[in-house]
Parts: sequence; structure tokens; C-alpha cells
Amino acid sequence: MLTLQEEERSEIARDLHDEIGPLLFAMNIDIANMTRQLDERRSEELPAHVRSIGEAVRHLQQQVRGMLGRLWPVGVAELGLGEAVRGLVGFWRRRYPDIEYRVTVDPACDDLGSRADTTIYRIVQECLSNAVRHGKPKAIAISIARQTAEDGVRVEVTDDGAGLDAEPGVGYGLIGMEERVRALGGRFTFSNRPAGGLVVTATLPGAAHELAGDRAQRPAL
Repeated sequence: MLTLQEEERSEIARDLHDEIGPLLFAMNIDIANMTRQLDERRSEELPAHVRSIGEAVRHLQQQVRGMLGRLWPVGVAELGLGEAVRGLVGFWRRRYPDIEYRVTVDPACDDLGSRADTTIYRIVQECLSNAVRHGKPKAIAISIARQTAEDGVRVEVTDDGAGLDAEPGVGYGLIGMEERVRALGGRFTFSNRPAGGLVVTATLPGAAHELAGDRAQRPAL
């Protein structure tokens, strides 16, 4: 998995260097020429540079769309949130079959929009990864429930593993989850369970109402 990740990062880096870099350089040249022509009062030559910049922007949009397509969580847009989450669970179940996985996804949570879908998907992804890698749980429970239109969606992932140390360091995974949730105006908490293990909770207020149009808007850059 690490090798595949590094190969994908290297490929994206090459695309940025080979495709995006030259386009940005060309746009910078056009802008420099326009500035010079304005100083020299040669405005009749400006439209050609404007058209050139517009063409470069269109190429940039195509390149960025391609990169986003490779970075977007596989299955979320195509299958819906519920099936994508169950796919994540299936991924870990094949590798840790002794763990009991319980998944509850409210069918009403399949129309939240791409930002909310991706945030929830990433939370579940990170929680599952942390649990199986560090917690050694016997059971993991995932609940994604639609609340009222005002309260939005509640996501809860619990396990009965080792939990957090008494004075845990702040990991990038927890920071990333909290930042994603806060960016949508939600609340994010995590704590050890009295009976052992960890509970992670995220609430996205009004997510379904506020972000319903995201999925349709996603391809437009």
C-alpha cells in the first residue's frame, strides 16, 4: 500500500511539473507582455494575450479535474456514502476477519452532497485504520444517522480496543478529522470509553440542507 501511495504521489508530482508548471509559466509570460503593452499604450495587442490566457485556464481546469478524479475517495460519488463505507469495512474485514464489524447507515444519508459525503467517509476511514492498527479491538461499530434538518448528521465510530494513552500526542489523523468537521461548521470529539476502547463522534449541523448541491457542482472548476 505504501509503495502504491508513493507511486501515485510521484505521478501527481510529475503531472504538476510537466503539465501545470508550463501552463502557469505561459500565463505569467502573457501577463508580463500585457503589462508591457499597456505601459507602451499598445492596447490593440491585448486581446490576443487574453485569448491565450483563457486557453491556458481551460487546459488547467482539465488537468486539475483529472487529478481530483484520482484523489477523490473511490466509490463515494459513484456508489453513494452507504456502499462506500461498507466497502471500507469490507477492506478491513478481509484483513482482520476476527474483528466484529457493525455498520448502520441511515438511507437518508446518501444525499448529503460531496463535501459532507467525503468528510464522513474520511472520518470512518481514519477511525477504522487507527482501530485495527493500534487498538487491537474485538469489535468496531459505525453509525451514520440523519437527524433533523437543523441538527444534520451524526457520525459515531466506537471500538473496544486499547483506547488512547493517558496523555496522548495529537496525531495528524485526529487533527485532520477535526479540521474537516470544523470546516463544515460541525463538532468533533473523541474520548476513551469507560468499558475500554475509543469513541469518535462528529456532528455536521444542517449538512444535508446546506451542502445538497455539492455533488452536482463538483466537476465544475
